Amino acid sequence: MSQKQQVAIELKNIIKEFPGRGGEAGMRAVDNVSMEIYEGEFFAMLGPSGCGKTTTLRMIAGFEEPSSGEILLRGKPVQGVPPFHRPVNTVFQDYALFPHMTVLQNVMFGLEMEGVPRAEAEKRAKEALDLVRLTQFDRKPRQLSGGQQQRVALARALVKRPAVLLLDEPLGALDLKLRKAMQYELMSMQHQLGITFVYVTHDQEEALTMCDRIAVMDHGVVLQVGSPEEIYETPRTRFVADFIGETNFVEGRYSTFRDLCALVNLGADTVIEAVLPEGDHLQEGQQVTVAVRPEKISLLPGNGSMEATSVEAAEVLQAVKSEKDKTFVPGVITFSNYIGTDTRYTVRIGEKTDLVVRIQNFGSRYDTRFENGDKVMVFWATENARVLTE
Repeated sequence: MSQKQQVAIELKNIIKEFPGRGGEAGMRAVDNVSMEIYEGEFFAMLGPSGCGKTTTLRMIAGFEEPSSGEILLRGKPVQGVPPFHRPVNTVFQDYALFPHMTVLQNVMFGLEMEGVPRAEAEKRAKEALDLVRLTQFDRKPRQLSGGQQQRVALARALVKRPAVLLLDEPLGALDLKLRKAMQYELMSMQHQLGITFVYVTHDQEEALTMCDRIAVMDHGVVLQVGSPEEIYETPRTRFVADFIGETNFVEGRYSTFRDLCALVNLGADTVIEAVLPEGDHLQEGQQVTVAVRPEKISLLPGNGSMEATSVEAAEVLQAVKSEKDKTFVPGVITFSNYIGTDTRYTVRIGEKTDLVVRIQNFGSRYDTRFENGDKVMVFWATENARVLTE
């Protein structure tokens, strides 16, 4: 996302504190958050329950006021501006539909409250419902499925043509299959409309799938903002690496630095390589953590044989050994589990380090299957492992 794009939402040093009860200390729900969200961007705030993401969204919407700091919408401060005078609309997890109104009446309601003539309101409401592919105008919410109610809530939010659409875990109440279908519909809708979507979720896959950029939050603090690829491939902290996907955390002691790579000693003459983030400095012997994803690791037979595959072992081993920046260490399979798309292994390396490794299943012609107790060689490219100092 280009930094030259126009900023739709800017948060400057936002703090939100809720007072305690009965003499108890207050709670800081959002702690000095600053970030920019661009026009036309699909932006996610991602984190566990209680991380401050929904409180931040509610402050943008105007349902909560910051204790300190400033919020700007399209460059204009909005402190004290009520929600109905802000150029935003919100879709809630519980949809908040009026049960006594029809689908069409629910979508028209906001326009009628603004004094839009009934004919114009009905025309715009039908256009919004057509956008979300819902044509059952005369039904009541109780007569709709969860997915249909979600579409009504979206249409009601979009009918007012907001500059920004705020979505607070809107797919949380849907079953898995419908949730995945709605993810792609939201992406298509956002692309078609070109308006800014700000999406709150605790679902990592949802954020990675749909969004242009993600802000990962914990305990009221934004830990990292970046594209899905940046967040997944180059996490800055252990929390981000652990929260997004599955990660091995390997504990060892920093040995030395070679060719922009950190060498980490695991004991038992086992040394692995990892990228040291720019600006980080380590002392020899310092305890460090290396993060490496299970799918980034490859396994080769430790005895040099490559049964059940058409590729010669010597050629594979030679190709791996010719890699310049790599980890290539012996290991032993301690657990294997076939799970369809891939096989999940636990491999012991060094003195007491267990790695989870996921090998995609391509078929018997190409796959080498390992059993418990098999000796293997464990390989990964250095660029796929990172030293974490936070």
